[in-house]
Amino acid sequence: SSHSCYFRSMFDEILKSKPGYELDNLVAYQVMGWTLRHDGIYVSDPGEDSIFGTMWGQSNDAPVWEPSENMFPVWIMEEHLLSLKLHLRYTQALCAVFLHDGPLPEYDEQANWQFTHATPHQRCRAALLTVTNFVQVV
Repeated sequence: SSHSCYFRSMFDEILKSKPGYELDNLVAYQVMGWTLRHDGIYVSDPGEDSIFGTMWGQSNDAPVWEPSENMFPVWIMEEHLLSLKLHLRYTQALCAVFLHDGPLPEYDEQANWQFTHATPHQRCRAALLTVTNFVQVV
């Protein structure tokens, strides 16, 4: 059906996305639920008057939100997924990202090592797959 075609192409788009501003923004909106305020600071509520916002931004006034290239914001993103109880789905999404990026080693200590060394870019794509419900928990 055209519906499954649409989802397939969206799934592929996420897997093919490159690290950088566009991916970082998608993670902010889709995973974290933030919007970018006019002053370049992310806020969790578009109507929020808070002078602090989330503390993250895309301007010089806040640490730059770049989870696709920097591990520190990735920890924040992963903690958020855990708080939403999406951590199991996220782990499965990470498998899908590994399969896309290259052959997955047989499941052994080698595979465990690969998981612990997933790059920020891989983790961001997995997080997007997680919140867009492309991964079913078995």
